[in-house]
Amino acid sequence: MNTKINYKASIPYFICITTYMFAAIVNIQVVEQVLVFKEIPAGLLDQVYHYDILGYLIGSLMLLFFSNYFHLQKIIIFNLLIYALSVYNVGFSTFFELFQKIYPMIYSLTNSVIITSLLYYIFSDKRITHKYSIAFFLFSIFIAYFLAQIVLYYIFLGTDSPDLVLIRILVIVNIIPITIFLCSFLLSSCFHQLKTKPVNSLIVLKNIDLELLASFSIFYITMTVFYGYETYKFTDNLLMISVSNIRYYIFAGILLLAVFLSKFIFNYNPHKINIACITALLLMFSSISFWSNDILLSSISWFLIAIFLYLYFCSNLLIIAAKFTDFYLQLAIILYTLAGAVGYFCSYIAAENADVNDDRYNFLIPICLILGTTLLYYLYRYQRNQLEKW
Repeated sequence: MNTKINYKASIPYFICITTYMFAAIVNIQVVEQVLVFKEIPAGLLDQVYHYDILGYLIGSLMLLFFSNYFHLQKIIIFNLLIYALSVYNVGFSTFFELFQKIYPMIYSLTNSVIITSLLYYIFSDKRITHKYSIAFFLFSIFIAYFLAQIVLYYIFLGTDSPDLVLIRILVIVNIIPITIFLCSFLLSSCFHQLKTKPVNSLIVLKNIDLELLASFSIFYITMTVFYGYETYKFTDNLLMISVSNIRYYIFAGILLLAVFLSKFIFNYNPHKINIACITALLLMFSSISFWSNDILLSSISWFLIAIFLYLYFCSNLLIIAAKFTDFYLQLAIILYTLAGAVGYFCSYIAAENADVNDDRYNFLIPICLILGTTLLYYLYRYQRNQLEKW
Protein backbone atom coordinates (compact mmCIF):
# COMPACT_ATOMS: atom_id res chain seq x y z
CA MET A 1 0.00 0.00 0.00
CA ASN A 2 1.18 3.56 -0.70
CA THR A 3 2.60 5.59 2.19
CA LYS A 4 1.74 9.01 0.78
CA ILE A 5 -0.69 10.78 -1.48
CA ASN A 6 -0.42 10.26 -5.20
CA TYR A 7 -1.21 13.87 -6.09
CA LYS A 8 -1.76 13.18 -9.78
CA ALA A 9 -4.33 10.51 -8.96
CA SER A 10 -6.04 12.89 -6.53
CA ILE A 11 -6.74 15.70 -9.02
CA PRO A 12 -9.99 14.28 -10.50
CA TYR A 13 -11.35 13.61 -7.02
CA PHE A 14 -10.43 17.10 -5.86
CA ILE A 15 -12.20 18.68 -8.84
CA CYS A 16 -15.34 16.57 -8.46
CA ILE A 17 -15.66 16.85 -4.68
CA THR A 18 -14.93 20.59 -4.63
CA THR A 19 -17.23 21.52 -7.51
CA TYR A 20 -20.13 19.41 -6.30
CA MET A 21 -19.88 20.59 -2.69
CA PHE A 22 -19.59 24.19 -3.92
CA ALA A 23 -22.86 23.72 -5.83
CA ALA A 24 -24.51 22.02 -2.84
CA ILE A 25 -23.58 24.89 -0.51
CA VAL A 26 -24.78 27.53 -2.99
CA ASN A 27 -27.99 25.56 -3.45
CA ILE A 28 -28.82 26.06 0.22
CA GLN A 29 -28.97 29.77 -0.53
CA VAL A 30 -31.09 29.12 -3.62
CA VAL A 31 -33.69 27.34 -1.50
CA GLU A 32 -33.63 30.00 1.22
CA GLN A 33 -34.00 32.88 -1.24
CA VAL A 34 -36.83 31.15 -3.12
CA LEU A 35 -38.71 30.52 0.12
CA VAL A 36 -38.35 34.17 1.14
CA PHE A 37 -39.19 35.47 -2.34
CA LYS A 38 -42.30 33.28 -2.60
CA GLU A 39 -43.30 34.25 0.96
CA ILE A 40 -43.83 30.64 1.97
CA PRO A 41 -45.99 30.40 5.14
CA ALA A 42 -44.57 28.89 8.34
CA GLY A 43 -46.62 25.70 8.05
CA LEU A 44 -45.24 25.01 4.60
CA LEU A 45 -41.69 25.74 5.78
CA ASP A 46 -41.98 22.87 8.26
CA GLN A 47 -43.02 20.57 5.43
CA VAL A 48 -40.10 21.78 3.31
CA TYR A 49 -37.65 20.95 6.10
CA HIS A 50 -39.32 17.57 6.58
CA TYR A 51 -38.89 16.74 2.88
CA ASP A 52 -35.27 17.89 3.07
CA ILE A 53 -34.45 15.47 5.91
CA LEU A 54 -36.47 12.68 4.29
CA GLY A 55 -34.48 13.10 1.06
CA TYR A 56 -31.26 11.84 2.66
CA LEU A 57 -32.98 8.66 3.81
CA ILE A 58 -34.68 8.07 0.44
CA GLY A 59 -31.43 8.76 -1.42
CA SER A 60 -29.53 6.19 0.64
CA LEU A 61 -32.27 3.58 0.15
CA MET A 62 -32.42 4.24 -3.59
CA LEU A 63 -28.64 3.94 -3.91
CA LEU A 64 -28.72 0.66 -1.98
CA PHE A 65 -31.34 -0.72 -4.36
CA PHE A 66 -30.19 0.60 -7.74
CA SER A 67 -26.48 -0.08 -7.15
CA ASN A 68 -27.33 -3.78 -7.55
CA TYR A 69 -28.49 -3.19 -11.12
CA PHE A 70 -26.66 -0.12 -12.47
CA HIS A 71 -23.14 1.28 -12.40
CA LEU A 72 -22.56 4.08 -9.93
CA GLN A 73 -21.51 6.25 -12.86
CA LYS A 74 -24.95 5.94 -14.47
CA ILE A 75 -26.70 6.55 -11.15
CA ILE A 76 -24.67 9.72 -10.56
CA ILE A 77 -25.29 11.06 -14.07
CA PHE A 78 -29.03 10.45 -13.76
CA ASN A 79 -29.18 12.20 -10.38
CA LEU A 80 -27.16 15.13 -11.69
CA LEU A 81 -29.51 15.61 -14.63
CA ILE A 82 -32.57 15.59 -12.35
CA TYR A 83 -30.78 17.98 -10.01
CA ALA A 84 -29.79 20.38 -12.82
CA LEU A 85 -33.31 20.41 -14.29
CA SER A 86 -34.76 21.08 -10.84
CA VAL A 87 -32.37 23.98 -10.19
CA TYR A 88 -33.15 25.48 -13.61
CA ASN A 89 -36.85 25.12 -12.94
CA VAL A 90 -36.50 27.05 -9.69
CA GLY A 91 -35.01 30.11 -11.36
CA PHE A 92 -36.43 30.16 -14.85
CA SER A 93 -39.83 28.45 -14.75
CA THR A 94 -43.10 28.83 -12.93
CA PHE A 95 -43.56 25.88 -10.61
CA PHE A 96 -46.31 24.56 -8.42
CA GLU A 97 -46.51 24.57 -4.63
CA LEU A 98 -45.84 20.83 -4.55
CA PHE A 99 -42.52 21.35 -6.29
CA GLN A 100 -41.60 24.06 -3.79
CA LYS A 101 -41.91 21.45 -1.05
CA ILE A 102 -40.20 18.51 -2.75
CA TYR A 103 -37.34 20.47 -4.35
CA PRO A 104 -35.28 20.34 -1.10
CA MET A 105 -35.86 16.58 -1.09
CA ILE A 106 -34.43 16.35 -4.62
CA TYR A 107 -31.19 18.10 -3.73
CA SER A 108 -30.75 16.28 -0.39
CA LEU A 109 -31.43 12.98 -2.20
CA THR A 110 -28.79 13.92 -4.77
CA ASN A 111 -26.34 14.89 -2.02
CA SER A 112 -26.77 11.50 -0.38
CA VAL A 113 -26.22 9.57 -3.61
CA ILE A 114 -23.26 11.54 -4.96
CA ILE A 115 -21.33 12.03 -1.71
CA THR A 116 -21.65 8.32 -0.87
CA SER A 117 -20.52 7.37 -4.38
CA LEU A 118 -17.53 9.72 -4.26
CA LEU A 119 -16.54 8.24 -0.91
CA TYR A 120 -16.54 4.80 -2.47
CA TYR A 121 -14.54 5.90 -5.51
CA ILE A 122 -11.77 7.55 -3.51
CA PHE A 123 -11.51 4.68 -1.01
CA SER A 124 -11.44 2.07 -3.76
CA ASP A 125 -8.55 3.80 -5.55
CA LYS A 126 -5.47 1.81 -4.58
CA ARG A 127 -3.17 4.65 -5.64
CA ILE A 128 -4.21 6.68 -2.58
CA THR A 129 -3.65 5.53 0.99
CA HIS A 130 -6.90 5.24 2.91
CA LYS A 131 -5.91 7.53 5.77
CA TYR A 132 -5.00 10.27 3.28
CA SER A 133 -8.26 9.73 1.40
CA ILE A 134 -10.14 10.93 4.47
CA ALA A 135 -8.09 14.11 4.91
CA PHE A 136 -8.23 14.81 1.19
CA PHE A 137 -12.01 14.40 1.07
CA LEU A 138 -12.49 16.77 4.00
CA PHE A 139 -9.95 19.24 2.59
CA SER A 140 -11.90 19.40 -0.69
CA ILE A 141 -15.15 20.07 1.19
CA PHE A 142 -13.63 22.91 3.18
CA ILE A 143 -12.13 24.50 0.07
CA ALA A 144 -15.59 24.35 -1.51
CA TYR A 145 -17.12 25.90 1.60
CA PHE A 146 -14.77 28.87 1.73
CA LEU A 147 -15.00 29.48 -2.04
CA ALA A 148 -18.81 29.39 -1.81
CA GLN A 149 -18.77 31.84 1.11
CA ILE A 150 -16.60 34.28 -0.86
CA VAL A 151 -18.79 34.07 -3.97
CA LEU A 152 -22.01 34.42 -1.95
CA TYR A 153 -20.58 37.41 -0.09
CA TYR A 154 -20.06 39.33 -3.35
CA ILE A 155 -23.42 38.22 -4.77
CA PHE A 156 -25.32 39.48 -1.71
CA LEU A 157 -23.21 42.63 -1.32
CA GLY A 158 -25.59 45.58 -1.36
CA THR A 159 -28.69 43.37 -1.63
CA ASP A 160 -31.52 44.16 0.79
CA SER A 161 -34.12 41.58 -0.21
CA PRO A 162 -34.29 38.64 -2.63
CA ASP A 163 -35.70 39.12 -6.12
CA LEU A 164 -35.97 37.02 -9.24
CA VAL A 165 -32.70 38.38 -10.68
CA LEU A 166 -30.79 37.36 -7.55
CA ILE A 167 -32.34 33.88 -7.61
CA ARG A 168 -31.38 33.43 -11.26
CA ILE A 169 -27.80 34.51 -10.55
CA LEU A 170 -27.62 31.91 -7.78
CA VAL A 171 -29.06 29.28 -10.12
CA ILE A 172 -26.39 30.04 -12.75
CA VAL A 173 -23.65 29.96 -10.10
CA ASN A 174 -25.08 26.60 -9.04
CA ILE A 175 -25.21 25.04 -12.51
CA ILE A 176 -21.67 26.07 -13.59
CA PRO A 177 -19.81 23.88 -11.05
CA ILE A 178 -22.25 21.03 -11.72
CA THR A 179 -21.24 21.21 -15.40
CA ILE A 180 -17.55 21.17 -14.45
CA PHE A 181 -18.20 18.20 -12.17
CA LEU A 182 -19.99 16.30 -14.92
CA CYS A 183 -17.23 16.92 -17.49
CA SER A 184 -14.48 15.86 -15.09
CA PHE A 185 -16.50 12.86 -13.97
CA LEU A 186 -17.06 11.61 -17.51
CA LEU A 187 -13.54 12.25 -18.76
CA SER A 188 -11.60 10.76 -15.85
CA SER A 189 -10.84 7.05 -16.00
CA CYS A 190 -10.84 6.69 -12.21
CA PHE A 191 -14.65 6.91 -12.20
CA HIS A 192 -15.12 4.12 -14.72
CA GLN A 193 -16.49 0.99 -13.13
CA LEU A 194 -16.56 -2.64 -14.10
CA LYS A 195 -19.82 -4.50 -14.58
CA THR A 196 -21.86 -4.75 -11.39
CA LYS A 197 -21.51 -8.00 -9.49
CA PRO A 198 -23.93 -9.38 -6.86
CA VAL A 199 -22.51 -9.65 -3.36
CA ASN A 200 -23.62 -11.46 -0.24
CA SER A 201 -25.25 -8.73 1.83
CA LEU A 202 -25.37 -10.89 4.96
CA ILE A 203 -21.57 -11.19 4.99
CA VAL A 204 -21.24 -7.42 4.88
CA LEU A 205 -23.92 -6.80 7.53
CA LYS A 206 -22.42 -9.39 9.85
CA ASN A 207 -19.04 -7.69 9.76
CA ILE A 208 -20.00 -4.01 10.09
CA ASP A 209 -22.44 -3.96 13.00
CA LEU A 210 -20.11 -1.74 15.07
CA GLU A 211 -19.61 0.62 12.15
CA LEU A 212 -23.35 0.89 11.46
CA LEU A 213 -24.00 1.66 15.12
CA ALA A 214 -21.29 4.31 14.98
CA SER A 215 -22.76 5.99 11.89
CA PHE A 216 -26.23 6.02 13.43
CA SER A 217 -24.87 7.56 16.64
CA ILE A 218 -22.77 10.21 14.87
CA PHE A 219 -25.59 11.52 12.72
CA TYR A 220 -28.15 11.29 15.51
CA ILE A 221 -25.91 13.55 17.58
CA THR A 222 -25.20 15.85 14.62
CA MET A 223 -28.89 16.34 13.90
CA THR A 224 -29.65 16.94 17.58
CA VAL A 225 -26.93 19.61 17.75
CA PHE A 226 -27.97 21.39 14.55
CA TYR A 227 -31.71 21.19 15.19
CA GLY A 228 -31.77 20.95 18.95
CA TYR A 229 -30.56 24.40 19.98
CA GLU A 230 -33.88 25.79 18.75
CA THR A 231 -36.07 22.90 19.88
CA TYR A 232 -34.48 22.04 23.21
CA LYS A 233 -33.12 25.53 23.96
CA PHE A 234 -30.10 24.16 25.81
CA THR A 235 -27.89 27.11 24.88
CA ASP A 236 -27.90 30.31 22.90
CA ASN A 237 -24.13 30.26 22.43
CA LEU A 238 -24.20 27.63 19.67
CA LEU A 239 -26.49 29.90 17.66
CA MET A 240 -24.17 32.84 18.30
CA ILE A 241 -21.20 30.81 17.10
CA SER A 242 -23.01 29.66 13.95
CA VAL A 243 -23.78 33.24 12.81
CA SER A 244 -20.49 34.87 13.86
CA ASN A 245 -16.96 34.81 12.47
CA ILE A 246 -16.04 32.28 15.17
CA ARG A 247 -17.32 29.52 12.91
CA TYR A 248 -14.60 30.27 10.35
CA TYR A 249 -11.87 29.82 12.97
CA ILE A 250 -13.50 26.58 14.08
CA PHE A 251 -13.70 25.28 10.50
CA ALA A 252 -10.09 26.30 9.82
CA GLY A 253 -8.98 24.59 13.02
CA ILE A 254 -10.85 21.41 12.11
CA LEU A 255 -9.25 21.45 8.65
CA LEU A 256 -5.71 21.79 10.00
CA LEU A 257 -6.27 19.18 12.69
CA ALA A 258 -7.91 16.81 10.19
CA VAL A 259 -4.77 16.78 8.06
CA PHE A 260 -2.55 16.43 11.13
CA LEU A 261 -4.63 13.69 12.72
CA SER A 262 -4.84 11.73 9.47
CA LYS A 263 -1.05 11.63 9.31
CA PHE A 264 -0.44 10.54 12.91
CA ILE A 265 -3.53 9.41 14.84
CA PHE A 266 -4.82 6.98 12.23
CA ASN A 267 -1.57 5.01 12.43
CA TYR A 268 -2.90 3.54 15.68
CA ASN A 269 -5.51 0.87 16.27
CA PRO A 270 -8.80 2.36 14.96
CA HIS A 271 -10.83 0.42 17.53
CA LYS A 272 -8.91 2.09 20.35
CA ILE A 273 -9.56 5.44 18.66
CA ASN A 274 -13.28 4.64 18.54
CA ILE A 275 -13.45 3.72 22.22
CA ALA A 276 -11.57 6.90 23.14
CA CYS A 277 -13.91 9.04 20.99
CA ILE A 278 -17.09 7.49 22.42
CA THR A 279 -15.79 8.02 25.95
CA ALA A 280 -14.79 11.62 25.23
CA LEU A 281 -18.16 12.42 23.63
CA LEU A 282 -20.00 10.88 26.57
CA LEU A 283 -17.99 13.04 28.98
CA MET A 284 -18.46 16.20 26.90
CA PHE A 285 -22.25 15.86 26.67
CA SER A 286 -22.56 14.80 30.31
CA SER A 287 -20.80 18.00 31.36
CA ILE A 288 -22.64 20.35 28.99
CA SER A 289 -24.32 22.22 31.85
CA PHE A 290 -20.89 23.41 33.03
CA TRP A 291 -19.68 24.87 29.74
CA SER A 292 -22.74 25.67 27.60
CA ASN A 293 -23.37 29.18 28.97
CA ASP A 294 -19.92 30.64 28.37
CA ILE A 295 -19.06 31.69 24.81
CA LEU A 296 -15.34 30.82 25.09
CA LEU A 297 -15.91 27.44 26.74
CA SER A 298 -18.73 26.71 24.29
CA SER A 299 -16.50 27.46 21.29
CA ILE A 300 -13.74 25.20 22.59
CA SER A 301 -16.15 22.44 23.61
CA TRP A 302 -18.11 22.38 20.34
CA PHE A 303 -14.78 22.37 18.49
CA LEU A 304 -13.66 19.33 20.50
CA ILE A 305 -17.01 17.58 19.93
CA ALA A 306 -16.64 18.17 16.18
CA ILE A 307 -13.12 16.70 16.27
CA PHE A 308 -14.24 13.62 18.20
CA LEU A 309 -17.16 13.06 15.82
CA TYR A 310 -14.78 13.46 12.86
CA LEU A 311 -12.31 10.95 14.31
CA TYR A 312 -15.09 8.50 15.14
CA PHE A 313 -16.61 8.77 11.67
CA CYS A 314 -13.31 8.48 9.79
CA SER A 315 -11.90 5.72 11.97
CA ASN A 316 -14.89 3.54 11.10
CA LEU A 317 -14.44 4.31 7.42
CA LEU A 318 -10.85 3.10 7.71
CA ILE A 319 -12.05 -0.12 9.33
CA ILE A 320 -14.57 -0.68 6.52
CA ALA A 321 -11.93 0.04 3.85
CA ALA A 322 -9.59 -2.46 5.52
CA LYS A 323 -12.25 -5.17 5.70
CA PHE A 324 -13.66 -5.00 2.16
CA THR A 325 -12.69 -4.38 -1.45
CA ASP A 326 -14.47 -3.83 -4.75
CA PHE A 327 -18.25 -4.34 -4.66
CA TYR A 328 -18.22 -5.47 -1.03
CA LEU A 329 -16.61 -2.14 -0.16
CA GLN A 330 -19.26 -0.34 -2.22
CA LEU A 331 -22.10 -2.07 -0.35
CA ALA A 332 -20.45 -1.48 3.02
CA ILE A 333 -20.05 2.27 2.43
CA ILE A 334 -23.64 2.54 1.17
CA LEU A 335 -24.89 0.76 4.31
CA TYR A 336 -22.68 3.01 6.45
CA THR A 337 -24.23 6.17 5.01
CA LEU A 338 -27.71 4.61 5.17
CA ALA A 339 -27.26 4.02 8.91
CA GLY A 340 -26.25 7.68 9.22
CA ALA A 341 -29.35 8.79 7.32
CA VAL A 342 -31.55 6.69 9.62
CA GLY A 343 -29.90 8.27 12.68
CA TYR A 344 -30.34 11.74 11.19
CA PHE A 345 -34.03 11.12 10.49
CA CYS A 346 -34.69 9.54 13.91
CA SER A 347 -33.16 12.54 15.65
CA TYR A 348 -35.34 14.88 13.58
CA ILE A 349 -38.48 12.93 14.50
CA ALA A 350 -37.49 13.00 18.18
CA ALA A 351 -36.97 16.78 18.02
CA GLU A 352 -40.30 17.30 16.24
CA ASN A 353 -42.14 15.41 18.96
CA ALA A 354 -40.26 17.00 21.84
CA ASP A 355 -42.11 19.16 24.31
CA VAL A 356 -40.49 22.61 24.18
CA ASN A 357 -41.53 23.11 27.82
CA ASP A 358 -39.46 20.16 28.98
CA ASP A 359 -36.21 20.61 30.85
CA ARG A 360 -33.61 22.23 28.62
CA TYR A 361 -31.23 19.26 29.01
CA ASN A 362 -33.72 16.48 28.27
CA PHE A 363 -32.12 16.03 24.85
CA LEU A 364 -29.04 14.64 26.65
CA ILE A 365 -30.89 11.52 27.78
CA PRO A 366 -31.08 9.78 24.36
CA ILE A 367 -27.58 10.99 23.38
CA CYS A 368 -25.97 9.68 26.57
CA LEU A 369 -28.04 6.48 26.34
CA ILE A 370 -26.85 5.87 22.75
CA LEU A 371 -23.22 6.66 23.59
CA GLY A 372 -23.28 4.62 26.82
CA THR A 373 -24.86 1.59 25.14
CA THR A 374 -22.43 1.84 22.22
CA LEU A 375 -19.46 2.05 24.58
CA LEU A 376 -20.53 -1.03 26.58
CA TYR A 377 -21.19 -3.05 23.42
CA TYR A 378 -17.89 -1.93 21.90
CA LEU A 379 -15.95 -2.96 25.01
CA TYR A 380 -17.70 -6.35 24.94
CA ARG A 381 -16.81 -6.88 21.27
CA TYR A 382 -13.30 -5.55 21.85
CA GLN A 383 -12.66 -8.28 24.41
CA ARG A 384 -14.52 -11.08 22.65
CA ASN A 385 -13.00 -10.52 19.20
CA GLN A 386 -9.57 -9.47 20.51
CA LEU A 387 -9.71 -6.22 18.58
CA GLU A 388 -6.60 -4.97 20.38
CA LYS A 389 -4.65 -7.07 17.86
CA TRP A 390 -6.12 -5.15 14.87
